[in-house]
Amino acid sequence: MVARPVILACVTLLLHIAVVNGALAYYYPSLEYQVTRNNSHNLSQGWRVYGDRILHRELVKRSYKLFQVVTADLRYPSWGYTNATITQVLALDQVTDGTGGYANITRGGAGLHEVVLRFKSQRNHSFSFIIEIYGSTKQSCRELSFCLIVELLSSRDVIASSVYMSVYNGCVEGQPGSKNLFIIMMAGGFAGIISWGVIIPLDVIKSRIQSDDPLNPKYKGMLDCFVKSYRRDGLAVFGRGFLVNTLRAFPVNGAIFVGFEWSYGMCKNIGEGLSLQN
Repeated sequence: MVARPVILACVTLLLHIAVVNGALAYYYPSLEYQVTRNNSHNLSQGWRVYGDRILHRELVKRSYKLFQVVTADLRYPSWGYTNATITQVLALDQVTDGTGGYANITRGGAGLHEVVLRFKSQRNHSFSFIIEIYGSTKQSCRELSFCLIVELLSSRDVIASSVYMSVYNGCVEGQPGSKNLFIIMMAGGFAGIISWGVIIPLDVIKSRIQSDDPLNPKYKGMLDCFVKSYRRDGLAVFGRGFLVNTLRAFPVNGAIFVGFEWSYGMCKNIGEGLSLQN
């Protein structure tokens, strides 16, 4: 009783497989032949994105020489320098029977501004390749955005760190008596609030440049972003997020300086103990 359903299921599965294979063989009779027949030696490096365009397309073809290996080189650009950044390099072998040549990139390629390809035939055979090089001059906008963000982060962190430590030291040293937990937490909290208040405008500019479209940027630089943001949203836009950062900065930076003072004191005691032993 149990074996019969199992046998019927197996027979049904085999019939389904046979029907599917028969349908594939009927509708695609040359599929297997095409896969085994096409032995092209294609080369592909990189990938294209929206907005890329074809920079260069050329047929590189050499006839065979008796008992010899034929070679050729292709350089893009053929001379000078291009502002376009290459995103994809394709070398499409036009000989599909496996007797075609081979293409290799010897210099440059995707992500750079030039590429050099070397073509080499099999002995006593010719080769034929269609070369397609894609890229975009807008790639430089991505590099510009990256440089702007690095510059903003550097400026922001230098200013924030200077204000941060100056305010903390001023608050702590201005209090009579020794440091205690309350003074350290209050000084650290105020240092965090004031440092965030100073760099909030730079943080707003950084966020806008980061969210800008690298393929079609609206901002040419920090000053351009500042001017356009002021004209569109007014001066209040440079204070966005201050309240949220203040609520977070006070307890976080207070706890940070408590840990800092504890670690500093522990390291100082260890150093003094080692000096006494010596």
